[in-house]
Amino acid sequence: NLNFNNKNFFPDKIILFGEIYKKYLKWSNIENIVVGNARIIKLPERYKFKETKRIKYLLLLDLHNWKRIIDEMSYISDIGNIYIKSHPFTQKSVQDYIYSKKINVNFFDSNSKEEDFHCVLCSDSGVAIEYALSGWPVFLIKNNYFVNYSPLLLENKNFLSFNFNIQEIKKISLLLNSKINLQNYVNNLEKKAKLHCSYFGADAENKLKSLLN
Repeated sequence: NLNFNNKNFFPDKIILFGEIYKKYLKWSNIENIVVGNARIIKLPERYKFKETKRIKYLLLLDLHNWKRIIDEMSYISDIGNIYIKSHPFTQKSVQDYIYSKKINVNFFDSNSKEEDFHCVLCSDSGVAIEYALSGWPVFLIKNNYFVNYSPLLLENKNFLSFNFNIQEIKKISLLLNSKINLQNYVNNLEKKAKLHCSYFGADAENKLKSLLN
């Protein structure tokens, strides 16, 4: 929180990670510069193809529209093989909401291992980039109510999106058990993720270095 009343505890320059905060500070006379979010510290383990009849899905909930995903998930009859991994900031809220809705779901916790999963399901979560960089099959949950801001959608017609229901999830399982088709799919995602990071990541890093030097 910024103390606007006491200039002794107010910065001369603010480094921001997003345009929303920049607009909020537009009325002030403080120099504020958006550098972007240099967020990737460690990538997930490299994906290894594993053919199986029982697919385990890792569902990534983003920071904003996770309630919609959970509501849609509540209508799926067989969700025993879908594990939820929520954003760290919303973890407690997600658990409370799920318990209030009385939905019996699995959570990705400290006992879970990513290598036991076969793919990643997501909506707007930016962490999808990190999984794509590690060769994971990532699939986008369609959003019929809001614009989807997934970075993997940029100039990528091959990024598979699906409605969150059991019939669509079964279609994904067919691709996951087809090694050649799956390899082509993840190769395309990894290429797009690298292009995204090389442009936006490098730009953010250069801006931050120029401010700190």
